[in-house]
Amino acid sequence: MQSLPVAVTRLFDCVKILDKTTLSTLEFPLILSELASLAATPLGMEAALSLSPKSTLEAAETQFQRYLEVASLIELLGALPIGGATDTRPLLKKASKEGAYLSCEEFSQVKSLLSSVNSLRSLASFPSFDDKYPITDRRLNAFSDQSFLTGELKRVIDDDGGISDRASPELLHIRRELKGMRGRARRLIDDLRRSEDFKEWLQEDFYTIRDDRYVLLIKAGYQTRFPGIIHGRSASGETYFIEPYKVVELNNELSLLKKDEKAEEIRILRELSKVVVSEADGLTEDQGIVGSFDLDSAKAAFSEKLGCSVPELGASGEVRLMGARHPLLILKGFTGDTTVRPVDIRLEEGVKVLVISGANTGGKTVALKTLGLITLMAQSAIPVPVSAGSRLRVFGRISADIGDSQGIAEDLSTFSGHIKRLGSFLADAAPGDLILIDEIGVGTDPSEGSVLSLALLEEFSARGAVTVVSTHMNLLKAHAAVDEAFMNATVIFDKETLEPSYNLSYGMPGQSLGLSIAGSLGIPESVVANARGKLTSDESAFIESLKDINRERDRLIALNNRLAAVTEARDLALKKLRDERAKIVERLKKRLEKKAKEAEDEIRNIVAALKEKEREARLKTGTADRAGRSAAVKAKAVARGALPHDALRPVKPYLPKEGDKVSVSGSSTKGIVVKVMADTKEVELKVGAMKIKAPWKKLEKTGGKLTRAEPVQSSGDNFDYSVDAAYSINIIGNRVEASVKLVTKFLDDAHLAGLPEVEIIHGKGTGVLGAAIREFLAGNPLVESYEQGDERGGGAGVTMVRLKG
Repeated sequence: MQSLPVAVTRLFDCVKILDKTTLSTLEFPLILSELASLAATPLGMEAALSLSPKSTLEAAETQFQRYLEVASLIELLGALPIGGATDTRPLLKKASKEGAYLSCEEFSQVKSLLSSVNSLRSLASFPSFDDKYPITDRRLNAFSDQSFLTGELKRVIDDDGGISDRASPELLHIRRELKGMRGRARRLIDDLRRSEDFKEWLQEDFYTIRDDRYVLLIKAGYQTRFPGIIHGRSASGETYFIEPYKVVELNNELSLLKKDEKAEEIRILRELSKVVVSEADGLTEDQGIVGSFDLDSAKAAFSEKLGCSVPELGASGEVRLMGARHPLLILKGFTGDTTVRPVDIRLEEGVKVLVISGANTGGKTVALKTLGLITLMAQSAIPVPVSAGSRLRVFGRISADIGDSQGIAEDLSTFSGHIKRLGSFLADAAPGDLILIDEIGVGTDPSEGSVLSLALLEEFSARGAVTVVSTHMNLLKAHAAVDEAFMNATVIFDKETLEPSYNLSYGMPGQSLGLSIAGSLGIPESVVANARGKLTSDESAFIESLKDINRERDRLIALNNRLAAVTEARDLALKKLRDERAKIVERLKKRLEKKAKEAEDEIRNIVAALKEKEREARLKTGTADRAGRSAAVKAKAVARGALPHDALRPVKPYLPKEGDKVSVSGSSTKGIVVKVMADTKEVELKVGAMKIKAPWKKLEKTGGKLTRAEPVQSSGDNFDYSVDAAYSINIIGNRVEASVKLVTKFLDDAHLAGLPEVEIIHGKGTGVLGAAIREFLAGNPLVESYEQGDERGGGAGVTMVRLKG
């Protein structure tokens, strides 16, 4: 990783909206170093250290949108497939020189870059990727096409990082010869090793290779007797490495082949290097894209580590930092060295100068640095540690004078260094600038420092810049109370502990409390009291007015807190009351529903019982009425000649027997009884080729038993037909549609049975059912006429129907 001074220098070279001192003052390079430490590759580290704030809203928002898509992908995948890409620019520069070529290790670095490119490019294969991640999709499509180079590298460089046998036919031929020759050399030296002539001379029962030549390990004392060339001895002097004369020729041939192999490998590497150089521009661009993805990945890790978010950005308008925490204090807090306290910082629209005052205990400086550093981070598209609802402006230039500006090398006092910095700010001040000044006007006569500070602030405001200053000068506090372009703010201070809360209260100045703090830090009370006595009347009056303001503020704060407590208690009581009322209502609702269901069941049972009683009563009265009416109908039928005179005589019940010839009353059907079913009072008749069932009461015996030779007569079609006509039908309680169906069948059966008149009991009720039945009767072809029943027979609840003959 680059050192911090190098990072600062790089930033100073590329950042146009701030100067080197401002960068160091706001400690922005330390943020970049932390960001670089979270990168996965040197490319991401370099991209982090080269990061610079953007001076336009569009540029900053574009970078944030790019980051947010990558952060969403990381949340989905866990991590980006960046791999181990490295910086290949030095390799490309080397390979571009005449006669130079890259080594296998260097080619492996190029392969690693291309592998990262291909892994990232594979993300675009996800379903609907271009719709969900349009910016990322465009970045992936910007990768160059390196398919040819990828294929060449795969062909030449094997998985172990060496040159593959397939790199060229010549190399394959040489390596096959080398393999065969090594085999012969090993077999020959193995024969010598196993020979009884040299067994006692061997120090070890194996061979080794020295200077690319096969040798045996011979004991000291036998080296002059063994036939071979000595290539050295061990450190102890006990062993000599001797090349047997019998393998010298083979070793010589192996050496020549090794040289040929090396020459062919160099030729291959040179050719491959030329291919890499031809793709240098594309590789450089690809490397930058990989680095940018790694940078966005590092931003995501930084955001998670520090609890950051992306704020709302605007080109103008208010600045609103909610729960802002200084990033470096957060990092320091991980070691337990400090506690980070969030601060709310507001710059309302239209306010050009924010004057922060209060006790001299560090809270003001922290607020200035937090605002400056978070603004730089946001304009660099780095997530910032703020709460939801935060908003930042994109400033064209950011300048900061925080800390001691004394320059020993330039022979400048604190005041001179301070004024020189402010002079440079003034020279460059323009609309849309942000200027941060800590302890403005210090280091000189307080009265002169006050008026000079006020004049500078007014000039910054006139030029359209936004300035935030910390001060103890009463003149600036008083001016901020009457100038609409100025606003007072004070660091809230705990008078008991004499420590700042690091949060700001807006709209009023704060007391410096220098004498009180001096007493708490060991200055004798007598000295402090003496100092209080030396305050001028004007200064005393101003301090007393500030005390009155602060007392009034404290009173209002206390009232507000009490009001908030009362409101909270009221809200809790109301909530409890509503909850209890809801519970009571729910219990009552359930109780009422239970009672209603019980009442409904009881009513249903009562209605059912009443209906049953009514039905029983109607059956009793209806049977007698129908019997009387039936007799009257029969009498009328006899009088008209529709029935014989003996039809009025009582009829003895007929008990059918198997084989009886019978007819079915009310129809022309005749048949023979083939089966008698006493339990159901029915018989099974054979009528023609079919069998039908008929009740006993409908049968009339027509003759003796049917012989086998007699045919069965049937005047109807061959279908299962049984007529059981009734004189009356009760349709009370049925719907109109169902009632019409019942009456239709009732009339058909009655007409088929030859009944001249029938009655329909439909009840009075609303009259709807009776009207519907009469309307139906008016259009029925079987009906000759109909009329309302007499009062004794049911009146309007009954309709008497006369059927056609």
